[in-house]
Amino acid sequence: MKLKWLWIVLLVMALVVVCGLIVSVLGIGLYSFSTGSQGSNISGSVVDQIFNQPNFSNPTISIDTTEEKTFLVGSEEITLVVENQFGDVFVQGNDTDQMYMTVHKTAWGLTDEEALQNMELLKYEVIEEPGKLTIRVLNPEKNLNRPGSIDFKMDIPINTNVKLSTKNGDLYAGNLQGNVALDTSFGNLEIKDVQGGDVNAENKNGGIKLRGINAVDHSITVISEFGDVSIFQANAMTLNAKTVNGRMDVENLMVSGDIDLSNNFGNVTYRNGKAENLQVISLNGTITLNGVTVDKKLIAHTDFGSLDLDDTLAVDYDLLTKNGRINLNGADQATITAVTDFGDIDLININDSIIDAETRNGAIMVNGSLAEGNHRLISDFGSITVRMPASQSVDCDLKTSFGRINSEFDMTVSGSIDEKHFVGKINDGGGLLTIETQNGNINVEKTIVAEE
Repeated sequence: MKLKWLWIVLLVMALVVVCGLIVSVLGIGLYSFSTGSQGSNISGSVVDQIFNQPNFSNPTISIDTTEEKTFLVGSEEITLVVENQFGDVFVQGNDTDQMYMTVHKTAWGLTDEEALQNMELLKYEVIEEPGKLTIRVLNPEKNLNRPGSIDFKMDIPINTNVKLSTKNGDLYAGNLQGNVALDTSFGNLEIKDVQGGDVNAENKNGGIKLRGINAVDHSITVISEFGDVSIFQANAMTLNAKTVNGRMDVENLMVSGDIDLSNNFGNVTYRNGKAENLQVISLNGTITLNGVTVDKKLIAHTDFGSLDLDDTLAVDYDLLTKNGRINLNGADQATITAVTDFGDIDLININDSIIDAETRNGAIMVNGSLAEGNHRLISDFGSITVRMPASQSVDCDLKTSFGRINSEFDMTVSGSIDEKHFVGKINDGGGLLTIETQNGNINVEKTIVAEE
């Protein structure tokens, strides 16, 4: 037993010695790295010496040049392709039969001479083919501490199809009658006043703006990874807009087919428009729809956020949120499904519709008339109130575990009388209204004349 404790003491002492050696070595190394040896003529730390080398210095001197070129293209439809790397591309359609291009170059250096040398590295090529003109920026022959930029500004025939891309810069295309495709990695993207062609906009990091797009027989596709998406006044056959992280605001969208809007982290707002089918998906954000008409099905789902629908009409509503309230103001002869895990459900100004609403934790309010059919209102924790016209006829099955049942209607009760469970009918009956809450009151009320 004594030998066992002796070995433990020896091991502890050995561990202390090893730790002391490590600390000593680190101290000597850190001192040497910070001050250098006493025999050295180098002043300052080693880190300063490294990052003060020319390769680590940030060029502060810039020079600029501008050149102009003109391409005759005639009256035939042509496709313009611009492939940039560091710089903006601005394309504007005009009533002309030629392409007029202004190229602005900016180069950087530590000295004027170096900036001039780097300017020579900024090159692009022009490839002319039947029906196609390609402008392509070439890779520099060597790496630059601070890459320069080449900006293109072009006036082109209005009926030109354009395909613009850049790795770092803004893109703009406007006043065109053709297909438009824009793609940037870092920068803002804008498309304005485009008629009669497919529109595709993709941005990895930056905002996207579309305005005045008239593509009645064509599609609009918008994809953004990090940035806001804004679409104002657009007509199309289909529209698909997606952002991973940012706000999405769309307004005055008239689409003959389907609209698909999705956002992983951010709110989605759609005001005024029309679609055959509408799907709005958000993983984390509020969905707001106002003044939208959907011919068939409307799907609005969010994981964390509320659903606010005002003056938005559809034949079939599929409303779902895992954490948030659901507000629907206005529905006519529709089928409504509304489900939330945590939040209230308010369905008001409902006319002649079938309702299936469920919340695990929240209150339910329904104000309007019920269509002939089966209706279901369920809450685990919350009161449920239904306000209907005095002439409403429906069969009822009302049940609460911990609460009261209150009715302004004269109800014909069938079976045994139970203050926690009413089964019967209102007026002539018809269809079945099932209301159930575990913990809350059930209120069946009459609408007043002004509400009707």
